[in-house]
This record gives sequence, C-alpha cells and structure tokens, in this order.
Amino acid sequence: MWGNCATTSDNLQKLQNCTVCVLTHSSYDADTNQLLTEFGWDNLETQRQNLKVEMVYKSLNGLTLNYLSLKSIQRRDVITSYNLSDSENKLAIPLPHTNYYKNSFGYSGAFLWNSLPSAARQATSLTNFRWLLKMMVMIRVCASEGFWAPKGVFL
Repeated sequence: MWGNCATTSDNLQKLQNCTVCVLTHSSYDADTNQLLTEFGWDNLETQRQNLKVEMVYKSLNGLTLNYLSLKSIQRRDVITSYNLSDSENKLAIPLPHTNYYKNSFGYSGAFLWNSLPSAARQATSLTNFRWLLKMMVMIRVCASEGFWAPKGVFL
C-alpha cells in the first residue's frame, strides 16, 4: 500500500527501526538491519515486496476476485521463435511509457514475479509459496552476513 510513497515509506521504516531499538534497549545509532534479523523481522520494503508478489501468485492462481486479477500476459501465451531456459511461468511485461505505469501493480508485480527463482514461480500452494519467499530472505541475509549459502539457490 505504501510502496510508492517515498516519504511515508521512509517514515514508517524509521518508526520500525526505533521500535526494534527500544525493544532491544539499543542505542538509536545501532545497526537496525542486524537487530531486525535477530528479531526475525523483515524491513518494510521486503514485507511490501513479499505481499505484492504474493498477490501476483494469488491472481495467477485464481485466488483473488476478478477485479484484482493481474492483466499481464504469461509468456507461454506469447508466441516466440525461440525458447528461453528460464522463462517458465514468467510474465510478459509491456514496455512502460510513464513512471505512473512503472508504479502500478500490473507492472511492478510482474517485474517482481519474473525476478523470483523458477522454484518459487512453480509453487503448488500458497503455503509453499510463502515458505519459499521466507527461505529466499533468510538465505540472502545469511549470504550478506558472510555465512554459507547453497550455490545457485535463491540468490
């Protein structure tokens, strides 16, 4: 909901950062990303992206009302003369002509969907899809902290 309102999003993120500092009795200049990780919380941008891509999953699998369905075209419906190795369950994204369209659910949701690994795009249930999203975030955090991450998995 707040994804395209930069000022509001920044203020909400600052509020979350202050909250985690208060809960951990840390100073306000502490590394809030580390504190959020210790609490098992995602930052608000990650939460927004996960909710958006979850809504794409629901709309592609008939789990939303008709007016919420994604109007993007699945690539399998587009006839091309070549096959892409990673095009399984990807969406065709029309070229945006305005920033207004780039911020729309149809464009930004499809863009996020296409950035997911193939395993997530092929999830068989909403529960499985949510679990895969959570695992992707955990692996990215571990990789950014210098911990071991499986080669080629969700990175």
